Amino acid sequence: MEVRGLPGRVQPPAPAAARPEARPELLEVQVAGVECAVCARRLTLHLRGRPGVESAIANPRTGVVRVFYRPAEISATNLFVEIRRAGFVPGGECLRMRLADMHCPSCARAIEGALLGHRGVERVRADHERGEVRVVFLPGKTDVAELAEEVTRLGYRLERTEGGPPGVG
Repeated sequence: MEVRGLPGRVQPPAPAAARPEARPELLEVQVAGVECAVCARRLTLHLRGRPGVESAIANPRTGVVRVFYRPAEISATNLFVEIRRAGFVPGGECLRMRLADMHCPSCARAIEGALLGHRGVERVRADHERGEVRVVFLPGKTDVAELAEEVTRLGYRLERTEGGPPGVG
């Protein structure tokens, strides 16, 4: 305890919330895979359950998660680990490719296997019934044009792409 002012007067220390080191910090990060309300809720609840997290909210429209956390209890690095543990990719982007001629589960597996071998690709889901491939990748590490070329090399006709960096699609 500190003695301030008049002799004999004791002032208690400031409460923990008022100390600068106890103030929460904000982590705001783009997260690939948060595309619907169910996924956003799952990620939000997962993060809220971690010690040191004061609040968390994932937005399925933007794919951004906002987390207020206490750095003394959990680091930003550990938050990234927790986002991955929940099944999502922090800092990732999602590319959707619409393909013609993908008719069966075997076609889907062939595409998934080929694209997963590319640098920076985190996850690939090919749906032969919808004719759609979703690729979660790390920007700056993945050449998206190369992914489109790979699909064409495999013999599938690329009808449309969505997402990824500007100018692709």
